[in-house]
Amino acid sequence: MAYIAGVVFLLSIMGLNGAQANSATPAECQIWKVPVEVDPPKHDLRPFYVEMHRCLGQCTGKLSISPLQCECVPATTQDVTLKVVTLSGLKPRVFKNHTSCRSQCKTGYKERCIQDGHSWDERTCTCSCPQPLGGSCPSNQFWNTRSCQCECSNTPSSCSLNMAWNKSSCSCQCSVMAFAKCSKKLSATNLKTCRCTGRRRPVITNQVSHSQSDESQTKLVVSLVVIGLLLGTLFIIDLVLLCSNKGFMYAVKTKCSEKKGKDEFINQVEAETGSIALDMDVNQSVKSENCKHKGYYTTQDSVTSV
Repeated sequence: MAYIAGVVFLLSIMGLNGAQANSATPAECQIWKVPVEVDPPKHDLRPFYVEMHRCLGQCTGKLSISPLQCECVPATTQDVTLKVVTLSGLKPRVFKNHTSCRSQCKTGYKERCIQDGHSWDERTCTCSCPQPLGGSCPSNQFWNTRSCQCECSNTPSSCSLNMAWNKSSCSCQCSVMAFAKCSKKLSATNLKTCRCTGRRRPVITNQVSHSQSDESQTKLVVSLVVIGLLLGTLFIIDLVLLCSNKGFMYAVKTKCSEKKGKDEFINQVEAETGSIALDMDVNQSVKSENCKHKGYYTTQDSVTSV
């Protein structure tokens, strides 16, 4: 079985080698008869497509230029009127028919090239950056005509542990994570191995604490000065308002005087009420004495005698 399968495989390979494909012929920029949509995207009219001439194909004489850079566009056109079927019957409709073509560099690609400061070649529709001055790139770098900058000649696939590739120096250097890891341990970083050393970094705590305390004291003094200035300003403004019978001090003064007047009035009323009550008691006692001398007695005496 294995022998038969091998023979079949060899025969299939020989058959494939015998069938040779024809070489592809490039479609140059020229007029082609193609179907064109009548009324996209609704397609309410009939017929849906009609044959028209259109300029299509790759740019003439520029086989190596990509269609992203060059395009085939109409040089001249002609209006063609055809009757199509609508909902209300036959009606004429105008179509653009291409009569001649030309190759043209794409406008968007050209604009981006110029905006990036590159050199544009209208003949070849290519974008290239200006050549750098002699010796502008270091010995381990080369000038990239696409990115228009110096790039590393030999870039490794990966760097060692705790290292990362640096495009500026074209070398593996200690990564940010390596420095952060050693910083948490308060230890220095070995720039060759990118590992934390046993020596601890000196920590200047006293200087930091002194600077922080000085800063807090300065903030406190500034805050007190600002508060004092604000209070002084408010006091002066209130004095000015007091002269005009306005402001906070005027309101306090008015309330105090009103309260004082009310207290004096209450005391006067109480004093007058007390003097009247005393006079009434005196008069009552005098009347009772007179009644006793005359042989009369008061209601109180009669009740007592009973």
